[in-house]
Amino acid sequence: RRSVLRRCVTRKVVRPAMACSMATRISSSVRTSLAYLNYQLNAIPGVQDGVFVLPPDDAGELESVRRLVALVVAPTLTPAALMHALRKRIDPIFLPRPLLFVDALPRNATGKLPNQLAQSLLASLQAKTAHGLPA
Repeated sequence: RRSVLRRCVTRKVVRPAMACSMATRISSSVRTSLAYLNYQLNAIPGVQDGVFVLPPDDAGELESVRRLVALVVAPTLTPAALMHALRKRIDPIFLPRPLLFVDALPRNATGKLPNQLAQSLLASLQAKTAHGLPA
């Protein structure tokens, strides 16, 4: 049996799946899903692979703000060009902050990107940028 994590994002609070629907919710009128955001990201010409990730809540505080992060394989695009293309496709409140470029995403043999691997990659990239190294 596979455990599926569903999270709801609001401007101030991230709530567990029991407190919200399957959709990512930013306000009462703006909703989307991570699958839709991933589809829009990967539909941009020049993007070879990409995924939106909701970072873990390390602080454990309900009032902490967590922003969506995008991990992207797009060697021919600049960050500015990719953000411009995303602005045309998705609501500005869902734009990733930060947008991190990687050489490849650690997909498994079936082509899936396990959440644990995505979170590990995100943590290593954030550690590099915290030390002043390019991600």
